[in-house]
Amino acid sequence: MRLKFWGKIVCSMSSSRLVTQVYAHSRARYEAGQKSRWCKYTHTLLTELGMEEIWQQGTVDDEKAWDKALREKIHMREEREWLERMQTKPKLRTYITLKHELKFEPYLKHDDAQARQVMTRLRGGTNELRIETGRYPITNRDKKLEIHERRCLLCMSGEVEDEKHFVLDCSEYEDLREKMFDVVKRVMLKKREKIEDLRNTEIGRQRIFGALMGDGVEDCEARAALRKVALEYCKTAMKRRNNIVVTYLDQKT
Repeated sequence: MRLKFWGKIVCSMSSSRLVTQVYAHSRARYEAGQKSRWCKYTHTLLTELGMEEIWQQGTVDDEKAWDKALREKIHMREEREWLERMQTKPKLRTYITLKHELKFEPYLKHDDAQARQVMTRLRGGTNELRIETGRYPITNRDKKLEIHERRCLLCMSGEVEDEKHFVLDCSEYEDLREKMFDVVKRVMLKKREKIEDLRNTEIGRQRIFGALMGDGVEDCEARAALRKVALEYCKTAMKRRNNIVVTYLDQKT
């Protein structure tokens, strides 16, 4: 708002206006090395946004264009700071592999609220899987588990129960994956590519996982189809998982 107001002053406000005269006087003092908090802060903001040359010009040509340019620059700064902050948070281990732009995620408009919630927890690392719950002792007799100790209790494969294992690997949900992988084969795979081959390599696994849980494909219709089937799978598989854990394994996690 400050920079929009500054743009209005230097672009369209009449020189007879008191605000314009006060600004001109304050800027002259500031450039002469005297104190002017308003000009100093405005100058600092423009410099932080990479718009130092506009401050030096002292004017903008068009208010609408100025507003658009400001929004773009501020978004770029926010996105850069957001990416830097994510790197410092271990809980976002999956999130940082899926989300690379600061934007609204289309899956949040899905009709099924429960499916949205499960997807959000899986993406954000605040879910019921042992990769997350193993961080905390359940009782006084428990201890925090190291990452390699947070193994899946359902398939007993010895693999860590993380988000990728839940979506791609755990044998307990293989029947639920059939419909999801049918869509993957139809809208995502290239000619002669086999989903079995992709699941056997880390690059291929990340490609499938990114397409299902994020925006790993360019085609809009393909993204929508993958998003829908992934939401359905995550909801159903998580419901099955939690029922098995509580009913048969007598665990809280």
